[in-house]
Amino acid sequence: MYPLEKVQRALRGTPGVTRAEGWMVTEGTFFGTDRIPVIALPARSEFLKLDIVQGRDLLPGDTDAIVLNTAFAGTRAHPAVGQTVVFRLGADQLSLRVVGITREQFSPPVAYMLRRGEMVNSIRLALDRSGRASIDDVKAALDQRLEREQMRSQAVSSTAENRFAFDQHMVMIYVFLVVVSSIIGAIGGLGLMTTMSLNVMERRREMGVLRAIGATPAAVWLMVVAEGVMVGVLSWVIASVAAWPLTRALSRLLMTVAFSGGLDFAFELSGLLVWLAVSVFLGLAASLLPAWSASRTTVREALSHE
Repeated sequence: MYPLEKVQRALRGTPGVTRAEGWMVTEGTFFGTDRIPVIALPARSEFLKLDIVQGRDLLPGDTDAIVLNTAFAGTRAHPAVGQTVVFRLGADQLSLRVVGITREQFSPPVAYMLRRGEMVNSIRLALDRSGRASIDDVKAALDQRLEREQMRSQAVSSTAENRFAFDQHMVMIYVFLVVVSSIIGAIGGLGLMTTMSLNVMERRREMGVLRAIGATPAAVWLMVVAEGVMVGVLSWVIASVAAWPLTRALSRLLMTVAFSGGLDFAFELSGLLVWLAVSVFLGLAASLLPAWSASRTTVREALSHE
């Protein structure tokens, strides 16, 4: 921990830094539970906007107030808005009133309160440029200025680095969903190909009559392909109508179980367009072979078929 004034003196004039904010990040014990991170913010922080789902946000003058995230509210203690909690920090004991619950997904239990005093151990910076080279230059310049003030940083990270780490954890889920979708599409295509083949076999006499009255092999081929594409489009229409309510209900169930606060539901219309293209492609691909077989059948073979 260092005095905020001393940190600000080191930051003053650092090239690339447009704004800075000092936080106090520590750990405490609530309700006899395990140690939980506690973040002490300045009043009206510009670097963290809490997504309040119950109660209210921290206000200037809230010296005895605390905001808990949804992961904390879902622990066995089940703290509620308006309840007074006992926070132990080392030998000190504080009685704090829960004024709000903030939604934070993919986060462990965390508590937020206003910073007391002018001691900080974490700095949040906003830079004028977000490129990797610019961030490295600011890190190097800031380390030098901190050393002049007889301070040093233990760890430095950027929003882009944290986001990259999060995205890497989600890659497995993305790959799994893509693989499952591909398997489902392949099975649907094979099923449609089988259906179209049986359809052509059962309608060989109809194909023969069409050929006898002047239909060309290309016309017969086009008719079968059009039927396959139409089946794909109709399946897309039915699936699209059922997708919204089923997806909403399933996601709400799974997300409520996995995350105490749930997640915002968003239905991407671009996904419908992608699956329309996939359905048309699968309908076309699945009907090519049956259509080729139908166009190759002669009038004699078709009309003599029992």
